[in-house]
Amino acid sequence: MSYDYEYDESGLASSYLMLSVLAPVALFLSFGLVGRKNVRRVWCRCAGCREKVEKRNGLKKVTVVVLWIVVAYLAKNVKTLRMEKKNGFNPLDVLGITEESSAREIKKRLRVLLVKYNPGNAVEEVKKEYEEKMKDVNRAYGLMMNKKKYEAWLNNDSKIGEIVAIPGMIVRNGVYTFVLYCIALGVFVPRWAYRKWREMRDMNRLGVSFVTMEKFFERIDEKMNEMKGLESVYALIGVMGESEEFARHEWKSEISELKTKIENEYGFPMKEMMDDNKGCLVLIDHLFRTGMARKEETEYVQRMSLRLIEGMRVIALAKRYGNVMKNLVVLEGMVVQAVFDPRFWLLQVPFVRFELLFIWEKRGNEKRRSEEYLRMHLSGEHYDSAVMVNKEIPSVEVSEFSASVINTGKEGDGEDVALEDSDDVVMRRESVEESMKSVKRDQNVYVVSDGSLVTVMVKLSKVSSFRGGSDGRKMVVHAPYIKEQLFCRWMVMLTIDGRVYGKIEMVDDFEGNRRVKFNIGTEDLRKVNECKVFVGCGEYLNRNVEKSIVIKVE
Repeated sequence: MSYDYEYDESGLASSYLMLSVLAPVALFLSFGLVGRKNVRRVWCRCAGCREKVEKRNGLKKVTVVVLWIVVAYLAKNVKTLRMEKKNGFNPLDVLGITEESSAREIKKRLRVLLVKYNPGNAVEEVKKEYEEKMKDVNRAYGLMMNKKKYEAWLNNDSKIGEIVAIPGMIVRNGVYTFVLYCIALGVFVPRWAYRKWREMRDMNRLGVSFVTMEKFFERIDEKMNEMKGLESVYALIGVMGESEEFARHEWKSEISELKTKIENEYGFPMKEMMDDNKGCLVLIDHLFRTGMARKEETEYVQRMSLRLIEGMRVIALAKRYGNVMKNLVVLEGMVVQAVFDPRFWLLQVPFVRFELLFIWEKRGNEKRRSEEYLRMHLSGEHYDSAVMVNKEIPSVEVSEFSASVINTGKEGDGEDVALEDSDDVVMRRESVEESMKSVKRDQNVYVVSDGSLVTVMVKLSKVSSFRGGSDGRKMVVHAPYIKEQLFCRWMVMLTIDGRVYGKIEMVDDFEGNRRVKFNIGTEDLRKVNECKVFVGCGEYLNRNVEKSIVIKVE
């Protein structure tokens, strides 16, 4: 049986198709607006947070409203338009028989229909209709009783109309539709796909160019690992400026006066620390919150800076540069919080002004609690927001940092050796005076036998987190100057004599305590080794902690 396809003139078929697609989407988005969120945000009334929340909620609400309007229109179409179905002449339906019916059954059915639709017995109103019925009955009988005619009808005349869910308007304007189709699929889509292919071809899994990674490998060296303080952080920014992502980008922001503005308003030696790299200047504009660069370029720099930091972290880890790893954590916090100097970390709290904070530090108050500064310089809603954000910023401490022996390498020794349970102590704590004069007084000294497998245990404890009734949902990082939504993570890194040992551990934000374990083989140790654990948070500033012990191999 063949079919005669037609396009949708009334919009009924298209309405069914679109309704089945859009209705689930509208329901899902609506539930997202009223349902329980799996994340939590700190209550803050600063301009950046208000803009992000209003923009995010406003866009979702407008999208949901538009979707429901479209769904209502489509539902109205489905409800009010009658079902369209076109059937051709079918002798089986006319006679009310099947293909398996015998000639006797067909004749019997014919007699019944002739009596039923006899025009002589019909009233005047339906006589014409009965005459048409009689014609159809006779035609159907003729087809069914003649096998050749019936087969010819099956092959040629038994077409049934099928409506395709393509609006007839598109078909009537087929020339314009074809032109738009060719432009979209023949020009724009291939160009977009080619650009994406080139980007993916030249990028690694972090989204950083391979050429950039080669430059990072050359620039991040031993000299950079020995740098300390703010100079080391801005040296890393200079390395970022040499990346392909910054060097090849077509910058349009007019920020030629940025250095002068920063030096005049902040007293920061920009000319000594930075060159005229346009990408670096846009990043500096973000860190100082001057707003001179274009918004889209600032967002590009934010996004690419976080990627480049991850790329540099891979290089630093491969070269085992502990100081570079620490500086990258600081730089990441500066980018996320838009703070130009980690010494002024309190700028990550809303409504804190640099001028007052600068005077506060110059007066020797840097060691006083941040709550005192907020209480002295803020009031009302500004004070409430600042205190709330300051309490929500998580902090951890290394509550335990110890070493124990798993295997001494001696025959028959395969269990942990407890300090108080063994006469032949493999590992013991000694006082600082008895071990080494160079060891700090607050450092524990662990003495292990050569050939041992040492397990270093790090216990992290949460010391500050204002949960405010949180029910276990993840807290979004308070970052009003950056577009991305971030979550707090802790990097746990072990260094031995300044060199990164093993893999770094990334720990999601937690409540209570969290333990991290490292295994060290004594073949990797010298006679005396300073072992440090660094716990860093790249989403906030002034949250990094460090603790050290000494391992002595005998």
